[in-house]
Amino acid sequence: MSKSEKYKVSIDHYGELSLDSSEVKALDIQKISRNEYLVQTPLGPEKVVVEAFDLDSKKVTLLINHKRLNVVLKNELDQLIDKMGYAEAMKKGFTNLSAPMPGLVLEIKVKVGDQVMEGDPMLVLEAMKMENVIKSPGDGIIKEILVNQGDKVNKAQVLIDME
Repeated sequence: MSKSEKYKVSIDHYGELSLDSSEVKALDIQKISRNEYLVQTPLGPEKVVVEAFDLDSKKVTLLINHKRLNVVLKNELDQLIDKMGYAEAMKKGFTNLSAPMPGLVLEIKVKVGDQVMEGDPMLVLEAMKMENVIKSPGDGIIKEILVNQGDKVNKAQVLIDME
């Protein structure tokens, strides 16, 4: 028998709840369209629209009954990293922005000397025919931009130096 994984779900100002993988698998969810789902709840069916999804931060923006909710889903490893303080240390100690995947630089949204905050868009990378906005992992100042618009980049290639 496989071990059930535990998840922590944070929903805006509503707080947190814990789920295990068996509870997640038991959810009655039907896909309606590319980003719309019908979720059965104790109060009846609810239409849920996925407005945005950021795989890196595991943040999802949902629209439910005309209310926008920001949801963060963390597995056991994410929770352990938070508990040990590594996530905050990584944000404070970053010195560059690297390509998360191979692709083509479509747009550079910053210039040398710009001050950026965590989550600010820094560049747009096309990969697998999708545009991906690459965001700052922490606060800093742009020291050097090592790529140009139109450049092909490899995974883990340093794109922007920070200080």
